[in-house]
Amino acid sequence: MLFLSTNLISQENAVNDFIAEQKYDDAINVILMGGEIKKLSTTSLENLGYCYLMTRKYGNAETVYAELLTRPKVAIENHVSYAELLLISEKYQQAKEHFLTYLSENEDDLLVYNRMVSCDSLKKWNSEEQDYTIESFNEMNTAYNEICACQKDENFIYLSNKEYAEGEVLIAGNGIPQLNSYNSQGTNKIKDYLTNKYWCSLTVYSESRKQYAHSVRKISKSLQEITLAKSVILFESENNNSIDGLEKFTWQGMPDDINISHPSFTKNGNRLYFTSDMPNGYGGMDIYYSDYKNNQWTVPVNLGNKINTPLDEIAPVVNDSVLYFSSLGLPGYGNFDVFISHIDGNSFSKPENLKAPINSIGQDMFFYPYAGNEFLLSSRRSSIGKGGFDVYKLTKIQDEPVIVPDETVVVVVHQMDIADFNAPKVFFKTNSSEIYSNYDNALKNLADSLIEYKDVHVQLSGYTDISGTDAINSELSIKRAESVAQKLFSFGVPKSQITFEGLSVKQDVIVDNLRYHVAVGTINNDEGAEWFSNRLENRYDILVLPNSKYYSYCVGDFDNIAEADLLKKEIEEKYDLTGVSIASYLGRGLPNFEMSINRRVDFRLFRKK
Repeated sequence: MLFLSTNLISQENAVNDFIAEQKYDDAINVILMGGEIKKLSTTSLENLGYCYLMTRKYGNAETVYAELLTRPKVAIENHVSYAELLLISEKYQQAKEHFLTYLSENEDDLLVYNRMVSCDSLKKWNSEEQDYTIESFNEMNTAYNEICACQKDENFIYLSNKEYAEGEVLIAGNGIPQLNSYNSQGTNKIKDYLTNKYWCSLTVYSESRKQYAHSVRKISKSLQEITLAKSVILFESENNNSIDGLEKFTWQGMPDDINISHPSFTKNGNRLYFTSDMPNGYGGMDIYYSDYKNNQWTVPVNLGNKINTPLDEIAPVVNDSVLYFSSLGLPGYGNFDVFISHIDGNSFSKPENLKAPINSIGQDMFFYPYAGNEFLLSSRRSSIGKGGFDVYKLTKIQDEPVIVPDETVVVVVHQMDIADFNAPKVFFKTNSSEIYSNYDNALKNLADSLIEYKDVHVQLSGYTDISGTDAINSELSIKRAESVAQKLFSFGVPKSQITFEGLSVKQDVIVDNLRYHVAVGTINNDEGAEWFSNRLENRYDILVLPNSKYYSYCVGDFDNIAEADLLKKEIEEKYDLTGVSIASYLGRGLPNFEMSINRRVDFRLFRKK
């Protein structure tokens, strides 16, 4: 027994040493000496699963974690690791269940909550056609880290930690980043005086200002280790070639002891976007902008909680009226994903995930447009790269132009794509066939399409909820379909293109294209949002939704009810404020939506044979 115990301890020590040295295959071999996985201890399974993850043997890792979670009193964090593996193999519902198991004991973990929320989106996104092609920038990439590529004149500037400034080659992932310039003639190191003194995490160039902006941390070396100071932004004129020619980005009243990084100039050079963990942000690194006025930079403005979250937002890239950035706090594929927000003055639209192939389960950042429909991306992902972070080239897929021979007359016949046409729905209040005015635009768009495409017809089907007698429901469902038909007639659609019917009771529990929210109050006017904002410590945007003759004050805006239910629980526990999960459609609330989603008219477009 003593021999066996000593031998097991020796094996565990060897495994721990191999893992510390990143020799994962050696660790796997030692662990498997203990026999098949069903005979391994819980600790050995945890180490084996981790090593399979680090070596990207995802199928093996999935098998190990499935066994591990059958063991009693296993650490609940293993549910997250298993869920991540299930996402890789596109088992979205199973992944969601394991994320929820973890969240049942760790409900404040926003990162895992976002991963759970993403399960529904990923299933839909992966069925869509991709808008970009992607390839590794092979001339630039190595087994080390290449990151933060952008363009200056005919060159690409990027960072690599392939070797020290002195030329010593290191193992992958280590080393001080060196600034490089690449063109068709090859790669050259530049700005050695900068990277000898600073750990550089980004360099960009402003054509209008003729100026670089570097995101750097001062290096302190000792015999044992390298330590880094807080991150700062340094400006440098185009022709400078000395460490003395660097100017620090500052503003009046700038706080001490903060990180400032990832600069990005607007085209005219008079606005600088950057990231910082300065006080009074939303959490982690937030994105800010500062304007250059009267020969100085103004006090920065936080982009607000549409963009920033309690977790990190990094790597802003500005191109005309578009902001690209990476977020850890918004739902997506996992880790950092790239998002797009449209800029209107000082306002920013709700971010959209740029999906695959731009985003992956790895870390994706610094999405940089450089020529028409060509983009650069820095990514640490599991495929097509050479190792660590790599730079990728993406091309936005364009519709192929139609080439018409000279002196050829082409008659183009437009035909409506019925399958992809997003026909509206119309919802009604109880015992009513009156159409709310918020449906007018959607119905007018449908009417215009029917007028243009006279071969397309529409079948209107009216429904009711389960309340009421059979006679009442039958009559009411017909009235609802007829009222929508009359509205389309009023917009000029010929009666020959419309048929309608009443089909009485509908008992759907899910309807596409609904939004889900948490109603924290109902009142008979559209004022009072400020009171609810203050009650919730201004942590949530208040959405005012009309429903029937009342107004619902809501927080959250989700595409499924599970997310709204989780937010409801959070609000009730943190603020002792009763919430109710509700749905909305086209800006109108659907309280008690299990009933109200069935008080509707559906549309079916078809062509007569």
